[in-house]
Amino acid sequence: MDDSSASQTILAKIKEGKFLPKQRTNKNGIIPYQLHQIELDKILEKQGKYYPFLIKEKYKLDELISFRVPYYIGPMVDSHNSKISKENTSFAWMVRKNSNDTEAITPWNFSEKVNIDKSAENFIRRMTTKDTYLLAEDVLPRFSLEYQEFTVFNELSNLRVNNRPLSGAEKQEIFDTLFKKKKTVSERELKNWLRTKFQTSPSLSGMADKKFTSTYSTYIDLKKIFSDKVDDKKYHSDFEKIIEWSTIFEDKNIVKRKLNEISWLSEDEKKKVANLRYQGWGRLSHKLLTEIVDENGQNLLMALRNGTQNFNQIISSPDFKAKIEEANQAYVKDYDMEDILSEAYTSPQNKKAIRQVVKVVDDITRAMGGQKPAQIAIEFAREESNSSDLTKTRKSQLLKIYDNVADDIITSESKKDLVAQINDAKSLKDKLFLYFLQAGRDAYTGEAINVDRLNDYDIDHIMPQSFIVDDSLDNRVLVSRAVNNGKSDAVPVKLFGNNKAKGLDCTIRQMWKRWLDSGLITKKKFNNLVTDPEKISKYAAEGFINRQLVETSQVIKLVANILQAEYPSSEIIEVKAKYNSVLRKQFDLYKSRELNDYHHAIDAYLTTVVGNYLYQVYPRMRRYFVYGQFMKLKNNPDKDTKKEIHKFNFLYGLTTSEKDDICVSGTTNKVFSKSDIIHKLKRAYNFKYMNVVRKVEYETGKLFDETLYPRLDRLKENTKSYIPRAKNRPTDIYGGYSGKKYAHLAIAKIVTNKSVTYKVVGVPVRYLSTLQAEKDSEKYRRKVEELIAPSLKGKGVKEVKIIVGRVPKKQFIIDGNERFLLKSSVYRASKSQVVLSKTGIKTLADLVDDPKYQKHKYVDEGKSASQRLDNLFDEILNNVKTYNSFYKNGRNIEKLESQRNNFLSLGVSDKELAIKFILSSLKYSKKSKNCPKGLNLARFGIVQNNSGINLSENAILVYQSPTGLFERRVKISDL
Repeated sequence: MDDSSASQTILAKIKEGKFLPKQRTNKNGIIPYQLHQIELDKILEKQGKYYPFLIKEKYKLDELISFRVPYYIGPMVDSHNSKISKENTSFAWMVRKNSNDTEAITPWNFSEKVNIDKSAENFIRRMTTKDTYLLAEDVLPRFSLEYQEFTVFNELSNLRVNNRPLSGAEKQEIFDTLFKKKKTVSERELKNWLRTKFQTSPSLSGMADKKFTSTYSTYIDLKKIFSDKVDDKKYHSDFEKIIEWSTIFEDKNIVKRKLNEISWLSEDEKKKVANLRYQGWGRLSHKLLTEIVDENGQNLLMALRNGTQNFNQIISSPDFKAKIEEANQAYVKDYDMEDILSEAYTSPQNKKAIRQVVKVVDDITRAMGGQKPAQIAIEFAREESNSSDLTKTRKSQLLKIYDNVADDIITSESKKDLVAQINDAKSLKDKLFLYFLQAGRDAYTGEAINVDRLNDYDIDHIMPQSFIVDDSLDNRVLVSRAVNNGKSDAVPVKLFGNNKAKGLDCTIRQMWKRWLDSGLITKKKFNNLVTDPEKISKYAAEGFINRQLVETSQVIKLVANILQAEYPSSEIIEVKAKYNSVLRKQFDLYKSRELNDYHHAIDAYLTTVVGNYLYQVYPRMRRYFVYGQFMKLKNNPDKDTKKEIHKFNFLYGLTTSEKDDICVSGTTNKVFSKSDIIHKLKRAYNFKYMNVVRKVEYETGKLFDETLYPRLDRLKENTKSYIPRAKNRPTDIYGGYSGKKYAHLAIAKIVTNKSVTYKVVGVPVRYLSTLQAEKDSEKYRRKVEELIAPSLKGKGVKEVKIIVGRVPKKQFIIDGNERFLLKSSVYRASKSQVVLSKTGIKTLADLVDDPKYQKHKYVDEGKSASQRLDNLFDEILNNVKTYNSFYKNGRNIEKLESQRNNFLSLGVSDKELAIKFILSSLKYSKKSKNCPKGLNLARFGIVQNNSGINLSENAILVYQSPTGLFERRVKISDL
C-alpha cells in the first residue's frame, strides 16, 4: 500500500482489528426490529416485481423478524410426549393443543400448535412451592378467598380476651363485622368492637402487632364487582379460578381468554376482573384446608371457624395427622422416589441427602442378606448458624424490641445506654443476648447486672433438666451465681415469684409479665417461668410431651414417608436432634466438626440408641415418635402421662437415675443395663478407624468460567490459555474464556520409547453431549479416546490409549502406601482422617469448638490454655507424620514441622485460629482460609500436580457402595 492518508487509515484499522467489520453482529440489537422490518418490506416490494413468490411469502418472511417465543413457553419440547425421554423434558413445560401432533412448530403455526394458556400456567406452577404437609399438592394463591379466610381465623384463634380464647361464634361475628368490611383491621378497632359487644373494656392479648397481619381483601375487591354473588356458594369455585388466573398470568390477554370459560360473567364484569392483579402464593393447599376431615366430618377450615384451637394445634391432633399421613402414603405408593422428590417442598441439598439415606438403608439391607430392618431411627441435624449472621439477627431483633419498650419497664436513660451497648457489641453470645432480653437485670432478683462482669453470672435452666430437656433460650435465663447455686432443681415461680424486684416497684412475677408485654420474652418463656410442674393440667402435659418427643421437621416427615413406602414392615422412629447433644454432654462424647468426619457416624449411632431406648422403655408413648402410630389422649392424665414417665425427661433412666437397670416405664421389666449402653457408646466413640465413604460426582454444568478475558498481549499476567469465543474468533485477536470445566475424569495409558505412564486426565463438559450419545461403556471409552488422545500426543509419544473412560470426581484410589481421592486431574485429597487422643479432643472442645461450654461439661485440666494448644499442635503433627504419609506430597508435613516454633510463639487466640486452619486444611473440603499472621502455611494441605496426576501400574480403583460395606477393586495394569 502507498503512503496516502487513506492507506494509513486502513492500516491503522487493520492493526486495531476494526477494518471491514461484519454487518451481521449482535450490536445490531440496538436497532429496533421494526426498522429492520420496514427495510425488509421495501426490499420485498421492489424485488417482488422480478420474483413474485416473495410477495406471496411476505407474511412468513415478516414473521422471521417479528416473532418471539414468549418467555413463559420455554423450550419447544412437549413434556407430555411419551416418546421423548423424561431426561430431555425435565426443563420443559410447553403443552401442544393436540397431544398426538408431532409436526414441527414454526413462527407461522405457533398459535395453532401451542396451548399458550396451559403452557403459561405450567411455567408459573413449576416455580410455586408444594403444600407444607401434603406431598405434591399445589398451594393456593396467597389472595385466595379460602387461604385468606384460613389466615384470618387462625390469627383470631391465637387471641385471648380476658385470658380466654374466642368462641367460634365470636370469631365468625368479628369476621363478618370487621374483616368483610375493612382490608386492614387494627387492634383499636377490635377493642372497640369488644367494648360494644361486652359493654366493658376487656383485656386483649395474642396480637403480633398493632394491626392484624391477615386480611380478607380479595372478598372486598370482588364484592365491589359482583355484589351479593360473592357470598353465594355456587359461585365459589369460579371465584377461586379467577383469583388463580389473576395470580398466574401477567398477560391480561390470557386472563381475558380464560374468563370466557365462565359463562355467567358479563362483558363488564370480565373487563373489571381482568384489571385485578394478585401476586404470591400461600403454603397450604385446597386439599389440606377443605378435603382432609376428622372423625366428626370437620375439615381444617371448619375446625378453625368453630373451635378454639389454632392451626398448629389442629394439624397436630391424632385425627388430622393420621389422615395426612394416609394421604401421603397413598401418593408415595403410586410414584417412584425421583417423582416424589421433584415435587417435594424442600431444598436441593435435602433432596440429595434423602437419596443417600435410601441408598444407605438399601445397602445395609443387602448386607443383612435381604432381611428388612425392624426399626429405622431417623434424625434431622440442622445446620449450625453462622455466628456473625446470628449476631446481626439478634441485634436487629433487640433494637426493634427496645424501640417499642415503654419507659416504665426501662427508663429512657437506661434504654439509651442499652441501645448503645447493643450497637457496640461485636458478638452477641447467649449471655450477652440474655442480658439485653432481661433489660440488664437478674431474672430471679431484679437486681441490675454489671455488663462488664458477666462471667460472674450463670445461665440457668428455668425448668430443670431433671424435669424436661430443653436448652432453648425460652428455657434459659441469666442470674447471679450465688442465687443459682441455691436454687437447685426448684422452679423459679415458687422461690422468687412473690419476692420484691430490687430497684423496681413490682414483684419478680410482675417483672416477668412486663417483659412479656414489651416483647422482651416470648409467651413460652413466660409460661416456663410461672409454671409449677406439680400443677400441670392434662393438656399442658400433652404439650410438654409433644415438645419432647414429636419431631415436627417436614424433612423428617418426607423421609419417613419414602422409607415407609420402601419398607412397609419397618417401624420408622423419629428422634429429635437435641437428644444426641444431651447424651454427648452427659457422657463426654465430645463433638468436633473441625477434626474429622467421624462425628456423623457417632450421631447416627446415638440416634439409634435414643430411638431404641424410647421404643423399649415407653411402649405406650410410641404414638408420639413412631411414624404412623396415633392415639387420642386418655381422660385420666395420671394414668396416661404422669405415672408412665418420670416428669418430662424421657432420658431420665439413662442420664439421671442412679440405678443401672432400665425398665419398661411403670413396670419392673428390665430392658437395658445403663452401664452396658454407656460402655458400647464409649467403645464406638473411641474407634480409631471408621469407614468414610464420599459420594462420587459427575459435573453437567457450565462449560467454562463466564468471564471473557482480553487477548494475552493486553493481560498483565500473560499466563492464561483460552477457550475461543467462537470457531472463527482466534484467541490471539479476540481473547476468550478461561477455567475449562470438566464433567469427569479418565485414565490414559501413555506409551513412549522409554516408559509407560498412567495419567489422570479431565474430560471437558463441552464434550458431554457427544459422549452421552454413546450408551455402551466400550463405545463411550473409544469416544473419549478420540476426543482426548490428540491433546496428549507429543514428542516421543508412541501411543495414547484411554483405559478408563469415565472416572468420577472423589474416586477412591490406592497406589502403594497412599490412599487418596481424586478431586480433579491435578488435585488429590487424603482418604485418611486425623484422629486424636481423648485429651486432644477435649482440648479442641474446650478451646476451639465450644469455649463457652454449652455442649460439654467444664473440667479443669490443670494446664494453661497456651500449653494445652502446644500439646495439641504436637499431637496433630505426630498423627500426620505417623499415619498419613500422603501429606509428604507437596512437602506438607515438612511445612507443618517447620512452623512449630512460630506456632509456639503465637498468642492463645491466634493458636486457636491456627489449629482450626490446620485441621480444616487436612480435611477433604477445606473451609477455613484464615491462617494467622506469623505462620507460613500458605497452600498447606493442598496436594497438586500441575503436570497431571500419574499413577503406577499397581494403582487400584476402589468402587464402593454407599455404606462401603461392598466394594470392587480394579487394578490398572489389568485393564
